[in-house]
Amino acid sequence: MIKNIFYALVVKRIEKLTKDSINISFDVPENLREIFNFESGQHLTLKLDIKGKEYRRNYSLCTSPAENEWSIIIKKVDGGVFSHFAFNNLKVGDIVEVLPPMGKFCFIVDFKADETHKNIVLIAAGSGITPIMSMLKYGLHKYPDIHFTLIYQNRHYNTIILNNEIHKLKNKYVNNLSVHHILSKEKIEGNINSGRLDADKMALIFTKLIPLPMVSDVFICGPFEMIDSVKEYLTAHKMDPKNIHYELFTAKSALVNKEAIQEKSEITGNQSVISITIDGQTHEFTTTNLHNNILDEALEHSVGLPYACKGGVCCTCKAKLEEGKVEMLTNFGLEPDEIANNYVLTCQCLPLTEKVVLNFDA
Repeated sequence: MIKNIFYALVVKRIEKLTKDSINISFDVPENLREIFNFESGQHLTLKLDIKGKEYRRNYSLCTSPAENEWSIIIKKVDGGVFSHFAFNNLKVGDIVEVLPPMGKFCFIVDFKADETHKNIVLIAAGSGITPIMSMLKYGLHKYPDIHFTLIYQNRHYNTIILNNEIHKLKNKYVNNLSVHHILSKEKIEGNINSGRLDADKMALIFTKLIPLPMVSDVFICGPFEMIDSVKEYLTAHKMDPKNIHYELFTAKSALVNKEAIQEKSEITGNQSVISITIDGQTHEFTTTNLHNNILDEALEHSVGLPYACKGGVCCTCKAKLEEGKVEMLTNFGLEPDEIANNYVLTCQCLPLTEKVVLNFDA
């Protein structure tokens, strides 16, 4: 079976969580279980045909690998065609095209033998709770000697996604889990539980709730501004970057500076030959639209590539650059070692040489 193709999965269960969020569970048949195995924190890419147009979106799994369940949460987004269609139209028994689990925002920690009382902090905002919940369930099950602290921001109490499930975990792991809700639109006594997750809030959390020197790893998921604030605080207070793990749910759009790209370009004519290997097959096409990203050009030339967010976040379109040069407009997903090893996000790449060779199988 191939990881980069969609498989038809049946919707097994739909549960309404809040007024604008639902939990969808898929039935993964036995013959697909191996390829749909996942690490806590990974996501599924869904594909739907809506009014004759194809839409793809990533949704993190909120279940633990130990649960043998494949569940995601879809929250309605203002103007979101995909989320509104799924919320209003999907029903049990429907078939959805789904890519096998992907993503590298996973719960992987490196404890030394003598580290038996370390603390792990998980920070989420809104629907960013989904991969965090998967990690929390898995971590509590796998590491009974580790203490977990969940910091979860929402606007109002009645918008807290998976509130009941969080409460059940707290009761089950009463000695291993601390939960702190932060509400930005409700007045609550105390400075910690109201407001937003900014630098001032981080100072309170990592002094009053759990001193930063006691923290082993921090996992963060949510919008760009929140993650940026948390990362800035942690790095300013000397936390090792390798212990700061994050995934963006939204990102800033990249702007194309055509003049700057032109200065870097080594293309003497007006075209570039793009060679792409995926699932053991090599496809080649010529593009003359040098200011369009390679992913979109490949799709225009009927080369089927995996993608979802198209914002440089999810890394679904990651490939290795084996020949030539590209300009990557933005990157919110690749780690420094991946960039050093010539991995790129094809949704953000513009060709700079007359031939570019990319390998999705590397």
